[in-house]
Amino acid sequence: MKLKTKAIIYFLFSFLVFIVFISFLLPKVDPKAFHSFSEALYWSIVTISTVGYGDITPTNIYSRIITIILIIYGLISISLFGALVTAKLIEILINKMKDWENMKNIKNHILICGYNYQTHNLIKTLHEPIVLIHEKLTPEIEALIEKYKIKFIEGDFSEEEILQKAKAKEAIKAILVSENEIEDAKILSAAILLKDLKKDIYIIAEISNPKFQKYLQKIHCDEIVLSKEYNSNLLAKSTVFPGISKVIGSILKDENFFIKRYYGEKTTFEKIFNQHLQQNELLIGIIENYGRADEFIKEFIEEVKKESKRLTEFVKYLEEIKHKELNKVILHPKKDYPVNKFCGLIILRRTHEPFN
Repeated sequence: MKLKTKAIIYFLFSFLVFIVFISFLLPKVDPKAFHSFSEALYWSIVTISTVGYGDITPTNIYSRIITIILIIYGLISISLFGALVTAKLIEILINKMKDWENMKNIKNHILICGYNYQTHNLIKTLHEPIVLIHEKLTPEIEALIEKYKIKFIEGDFSEEEILQKAKAKEAIKAILVSENEIEDAKILSAAILLKDLKKDIYIIAEISNPKFQKYLQKIHCDEIVLSKEYNSNLLAKSTVFPGISKVIGSILKDENFFIKRYYGEKTTFEKIFNQHLQQNELLIGIIENYGRADEFIKEFIEEVKKESKRLTEFVKYLEEIKHKELNKVILHPKKDYPVNKFCGLIILRRTHEPFN
């Protein structure tokens, strides 16, 4: 039990004992004014609360001294009780408001470092627990906390102390959001710290200035989004191919657009394309080495456990994975393009009519 709660309980108990004691004492010291315990109890409560109806009046020096003590005690105790209750209410309110700082049970979460106008849509699409880090708690962020019950850490996400407070070591992904070109240096710094805290954390970094791309690649940042370059390319394509912005926007918003990992045996793009076509799914490309290096290794270990003779192949694979380009996108490959196990399949699903 917390200190303030104990103080309130002890106060109420001592207050009750004092009133009862006075109510027993008064009929003995002033029987002319107080005829019974219940009458004295009534008078004590009225007096200590500073109401004072005046229907009962002490008649001797002893009861008047008790009255003075009772009035002083009442003034002090009511003020003290009010202060304790107010402090407790404020504590409850603060704890309720700051529930977003409680990281006790947070793990396997996604870190969102930074905030911009797109963060709302980003949070809306994620299903894992989220911890948002930003320098200032704004009304917009308060609304996100209330609506999506996310956790929030106030501070600079490029500082190790703040990342540790957000339990970066237990996060599965980190999304570094750029507000402007000035933020790009902070994003690079945060990416370095994150990889140092947890080597296998999956980092998606949004930057404005392309010159930071090579530095992020050197520290093995998993995905780099060049926001300005993307917007410029989209603008340029829209002038040549009217409507392309709507097409891309519709694909990104559509729940039927997704990427899934392929677990089957080695085959060709043509064969797997036809298989998905029969399921009302359009295969538009593949992603080689889809996911994270640690995921490949874990899955390959499981394969080796099933078939121990592949141990030599596993050792070779460990060497190759160091030099592989992760998440290499191949759109509309040739018919005989090899589709290997663990690659990603880029799919558009049609829910109404089958593809012809």
